This record gives sequence, structure tokens and C-alpha cells, in this order.
Amino acid sequence: MIKVLQFAIASSQGGYTQYVTNIWRLMNRDMLHFDFVTFSKTIDFAEELIRGGCKVYQISVYPEEDMNTFMEEFGKVLDGGYDIIEIHTSFWKNTIVEQMAKERNIKVIVHAHSTGISKARNAEEEKRLLKRHLDIKSKIDENLADYYFACSQDAAEWLYGDAIPEEKVKIIHNTIDANRFAFNEEVRQKMRKTLQLEDRFVIGHVGRLERVKNQQFLIEIFAEVHKQMESAVLLFIGDGTLRKDLEELAKTLGVADSVIFMGKCSDTGRYYQAMDVLVLPSLLEGFPLVLLEAQCNGLPCLCSEKVSQEVFITEKIRKIPLQNRREWVREITQIPGTYVRENERNAIINGGFDTNKQIREIEELYQRIVM
Repeated sequence: MIKVLQFAIASSQGGYTQYVTNIWRLMNRDMLHFDFVTFSKTIDFAEELIRGGCKVYQISVYPEEDMNTFMEEFGKVLDGGYDIIEIHTSFWKNTIVEQMAKERNIKVIVHAHSTGISKARNAEEEKRLLKRHLDIKSKIDENLADYYFACSQDAAEWLYGDAIPEEKVKIIHNTIDANRFAFNEEVRQKMRKTLQLEDRFVIGHVGRLERVKNQQFLIEIFAEVHKQMESAVLLFIGDGTLRKDLEELAKTLGVADSVIFMGKCSDTGRYYQAMDVLVLPSLLEGFPLVLLEAQCNGLPCLCSEKVSQEVFITEKIRKIPLQNRREWVREITQIPGTYVRENERNAIINGGFDTNKQIREIEELYQRIVM
């Protein structure tokens, strides 16, 4: 059996955490075993992982906060005897994990999942983190890791640039369980009744409530949409540090009664059914799984120009420049009556974005890495 350490997952199932857990749920567990590292104090789905025989290691500090403590704690994790460590990252912060794993002859995979600084709380912090990212990027070489993965070409260019030869980078698209997100009219009607949205036009957004997802922009746009469509409601699925600020903004703009914050939801598939459009005005994205899920569900999708072209699977997705606010309002208000909701499950499968089809390729990759 091949033992793989996944570094590091977040508290809720989104982004690359969702990518990893999607793989884990469908992989051959007689062939592969996953354990997980996290910096989060709690993991929403930890019990599921533990029931499945996994270990979830909690590290108390980031390397940049206290290098000695991190190295001591992470060293104990590596004592678990792993064949592979897969390091999921958005930008360069340090290379200590790669170094410690290589010293123990563990095969190292670096996996790029974004196209920018995804965790900055403000412009000043983004500038500082970007400087560090570029400095480390300028010094790395192909010997840092054994294998290099990326969720898209844009993500590969952002993290590796010219430092890693193109032929050494493997593009592994994020995938979803297409059956789970297929459209179902019966479920749609039940969800809209449960949420008391039967007669409303539901604008949906799925993602953590953080600066990079640009929800302030979305609420400001929604305020303009609501002036033209009183039946419109904005439904947020997800939570984060900006929730209170966003709730206050909705009150200030006079739309608080039409903005719903659902918080973290374990089964986002049911909420897509209730929506009429998904809006994703992100400041940056690598390969957003929410757009695969929404397209699978037959939803029209509006996103910023920061989204990778590789996620455009159906004809129901459109990029809009962030500076053109009038176009966002116009596109949203034109949706009612202009589309027919259809199940796009086959489009996702045929495009190669179904985890059920991808899982065999992933398993073969891990096998080749340890040979």
C-alpha cells in the first residue's frame, strides 16, 4: 500500500481541500492510504476521515510564525513513514516542507492550485506576500521536488514560471462527482420551498467569505439589481472572516432583507438546485470547483476575467470585466426567461472533469511515483 501525506487541508471542504477529499472518497483504499495535515483548530469533516482510517495531524504554527516549533511538530508527523507527500499551495511562502521531506527520502509533489495571493486580508498584506512569493520563486529549481502538478496552465505559470521545465509539470484538472451535482427538478422545488424562495429570483454564490472572493462587489451589484428586480435574493453559501462586514454592507445598502447568509453547508449540491444563477466575481482563481458544480447543475454562471478559461465547459458561463459594473447588472437582470434549465452532467463527464473517471489516472500516477 502507498502511504500519502496530504499537506495541508482547511477546516471546510472547498478549494484544494475539496479536490483531495473527492479523490479520497473514490480511490482504491487497498492501493492507497491518505493521511492529512492541517493548521486549522477544527476540521468540519474530521470524523468522516477518522472513520475511514485516516490520521489528521494538527500543526499549531505556520513555519513563518515559529520555524523551530513547526519543524519539531512536522518532524513527528513525518515519522509516520510516508512514501509520498503532496503539498497543495497557492503561492510560495517557504520551502521547509519540501526540504524536510526530501531529507527523509519521501517523494515530494508540489501541487499548484491558484493564480495569485489568495489569503491576503488587504492590499498591504498582498503586496508583502507577493514580494516574498516572487523572491522564493526566483530561487527554486526543479530539484526542490520530485513532481510538479497544477490545476491549470495559469496556475502552473503563476507558481513555477520558467523555474520548472514545462515537461516536468503535470496538469491535473480539478474534478467533481458529476452524479452528485446533476440537476433535479424535484429537489429544486423542495429546496426552494424549504428556503421559502419559491417566488424569488435566486442569485447564488458559493465560497469562503474573504477578500479574494470579492463579495463586497457582489453585494454592491446586487443592490443595483434589486432596484430593478424586487423578487431578487442573494444567497451566500460559505463563511469567513468578512461575514460581519458583508452583513453590515447589506444593511447600509438597504438590501439586508434580501441577502441570506447560510454559512457553511456540507451538501452544496442541494443549494445549486435552488439557484437561478451563480455569480463569482473573484479577484483571482485557479480552477474553481464551484463553477464545475454549477455548470453540471445547468446554472448560468457569471464570473470575473480572473477565472481560468479551462473551466468553461458549457455555453452557460460568461466572463465579465470587474470594472464594468453596468454589464454585471445587465447580465443578471436579463437571465429570467432567457434560459432553460438542463442537466449538464454528460458535458462534465465528456469533458474529463468527473472524479469517477479521473480517479484511475490519479492512482496510476501515485504508483509510478513510487516505482
